[in-house]
Amino acid sequence: MIVIVLITITLMKKAIDTLKNIPLSLRVASAVGGILLLLVLVGEYPVLYPLVLALPAILVMVFTHHYTGVLSQKRWSKARKVLHNFALEHGGVTNISFEPEEFISTVNRIGNLKRIGNIVLVNIGDRQYRIFNTNLDIRKSNARNVIRTQFTVFELRLQSSMPHIYIDSQHNHLGRSHLIGGYFESAERVRLEGGFENDFIIYADKQNLLDVWDILSPDIMEFLQSQGKDFNVEIINDRLYILKPKLVLSSVELERYLQTIEVITDRLQPRLDSYKSSSLETSGMY
Repeated sequence: MIVIVLITITLMKKAIDTLKNIPLSLRVASAVGGILLLLVLVGEYPVLYPLVLALPAILVMVFTHHYTGVLSQKRWSKARKVLHNFALEHGGVTNISFEPEEFISTVNRIGNLKRIGNIVLVNIGDRQYRIFNTNLDIRKSNARNVIRTQFTVFELRLQSSMPHIYIDSQHNHLGRSHLIGGYFESAERVRLEGGFENDFIIYADKQNLLDVWDILSPDIMEFLQSQGKDFNVEIINDRLYILKPKLVLSSVELERYLQTIEVITDRLQPRLDSYKSSSLETSGMY
C-alpha cells in the first residue's frame, strides 16, 4: 500500500508539472480523468481516498497560479508596448537603463521589488517625465499576507529637495488595505479640512508640517478629489512620483492620465520651486 501511495504522489507531481504547459481545456480534461481514475482505484484501495479529496484542491491551485501568471505576463507585455509606442510618437527615448535603487519611492522601500522595466523618457511641454512599470510584493505592516501590486510610475525631477509627503488614495487597493500608513513610524498624519480625508490620507515629516500645509493648497486638494483619485502622489527628496496602481494598458488611458498629471504638476510646481533644500530639515520619516 505504501509503495502504491508513493508512486501515485510521484505521478501527481509529474502531472502537475505537465499541466503547466498544456492548454486549459486539456488541463480540465486531465483533472476530470484523474478524479475518475482515482475514484475507480478507491474501490479497491481505500487508502487512496484522501488523494481523491486532495486532488481537486491541488489542481485548482495549479490552474490559478498558472493562469494568473499568464495574465500578469500578458499585461506586462501590453503595458510595455503602450509605453514604447507612446514614447516614439512623442519623440521620447526608449530602452532606458535604470537601477532599482534609483526608484526611491516609499512603495519601493517597503515592498519587495520583483521587476522594473519598460522605462521611457518623454517630454510633455517643458517637463521631462521618466515613466516605467514595476511589479512589487508589499507586505502589510505586522501581517503575514503579501499583496502583489503592479504600478505604472510617472517620475519628475525637481529643482531641489522637498519635505517628504505621501498622499495615499483611498480609492485603490493600496489605500483600502492600509498598506502605506503603518510604515511611517516617525511620520504624522496631516489633517486637512473639506472632507479630503474621505478620499486621501496624507503622511508627512512632522518637522515640516507648516511647509506641507503650504504646498498642499486648497486648489490642489480639490483637483485631486475631483480628478486624481486614481493616483498616489509622493514628494521625496528631489523627486515627484505619481503612482498608478495597476498597469496602464492603452494609449488612450495613458494620454488621459498624463493630462491629469500635467494639471497636478502645474499646480504643485510653483509651490515646490519656491522652496530651497537648505531651509528644510532633512531627518526624513524613517
